[in-house]
Amino acid sequence: MIKKIARIKIIMCSLGVISMCFAGCGNTASTNRVQEQQTANMQERDEASAETVPENSVSKGKEESGAFLFATTQQAVESPDWVQNLAAAKEAQTKQLFVVAGMGLGKTTATISMHERDADGKWKQILSTPGFVGTRGLCPDETHAEGCGQTPMGI
Repeated sequence: MIKKIARIKIIMCSLGVISMCFAGCGNTASTNRVQEQQTANMQERDEASAETVPENSVSKGKEESGAFLFATTQQAVESPDWVQNLAAAKEAQTKQLFVVAGMGLGKTTATISMHERDADGKWKQILSTPGFVGTRGLCPDETHAEGCGQTPMGI
């Protein structure tokens, strides 16, 4: 159980770092509005769920803002076929995949997931969480320009 909690903490830290990287896409004013909205949404969610904490969750510490760090455990499930069919997933030396799947070119939301190859060589999704990409969505890598507010697609 302690190893599982440590693994969750590592994954959560990794997602935080990735989120910070994506936060650099777009202009500062738009980014600030998005961050303010995300903070408001998180506070609403925390208030709504404060009285009903699932048994499989971990709640540790209290930040200065009064918000609790909250994480739930997720069961490993078979990765979707489209993940298993990615070129990187077919390479024998690849043991882990970190996938950011955008919801569309003009959309700023995405699903972030982590996958591991098990001992039998099958891909298992070990984590999935909602996330955000550029303030103006996604764009093909070859058309991306610094400051365009879009996150380039590709590996």
